[in-house]
Amino acid sequence: EGTQAYQNLTEPTDLPEDKLAFFHMIGEKLMSSLSPQELRCLSILSIFDEFTTQGAAAVCIHTDIYALLNKLLAQGFVLHQTKTTGTYALYPLIREFLQQKFSLLPKEEQNQHLTCAAQHFLSQQQYTKAMSYAKRAGNYSLCLRIFSRGADSILLSSPKTYPMDLLDHVPSSVLKKHMQLVLYLLLDMYFTNARNLYQKNYDRVNSLLTGEDKHIFFELLKAYISLNNLPSMINHMQNACTILQHTHFRQKLYAPPLGFFMPFFCTNLPFGARKIQ
Repeated sequence: EGTQAYQNLTEPTDLPEDKLAFFHMIGEKLMSSLSPQELRCLSILSIFDEFTTQGAAAVCIHTDIYALLNKLLAQGFVLHQTKTTGTYALYPLIREFLQQKFSLLPKEEQNQHLTCAAQHFLSQQQYTKAMSYAKRAGNYSLCLRIFSRGADSILLSSPKTYPMDLLDHVPSSVLKKHMQLVLYLLLDMYFTNARNLYQKNYDRVNSLLTGEDKHIFFELLKAYISLNNLPSMINHMQNACTILQHTHFRQKLYAPPLGFFMPFFCTNLPFGARKIQ
């Protein structure tokens, strides 16, 4: 019955009742073989496309992960292991079934598990994965921390993994301490044609900064949106350098690598890929 239902689901004309019947069969088999705690842990693991034992332990801290994984592998229809990479994955329909169970958990608890996954990937320096889970959890402070650690890989990732409304959820006092990241995000919005978001955040930064801080920020911004006009770009960058030599702001703002926004653009241009000195 399960095999027939699975075959039907792989056809373009799959029927909802077949999927429900298949899920019912999965539920009966899982319920009879796993404890409520193990089943709960398994539903949490459905947030991963694939996972390691360390990743599983990070989100299911009260479960004997090794015992559970060995039990599931022995059953043969829930989990499979890629021995060359040491990762595990749930079979697609099993995962879909368990994702439905995960979605029934309180939203706060869902976000807690997603945050644990984000922190795990952050510790592994897998910044795009960390950002995707922090985004799903709506944990904007963690998103900002992840972005500060892995801006290069995040900005070059496709599709974009950071929440486009990230700056809307950052208090002004925190925003002023992370102007380097704000510059990166503004440039990314500009070059990906998110012009409405760019203008809104541009106006917010403009209202926050004063004096030399404002001057240096916008000279750098103008420099990097002048890629089609090299003399203008160099002029703005030289202005930025002059101001940086005489202000405390130099400790808070660096010129981002040009590769973030135009990867083929050589780094031989003045200040193209190094910290402003």
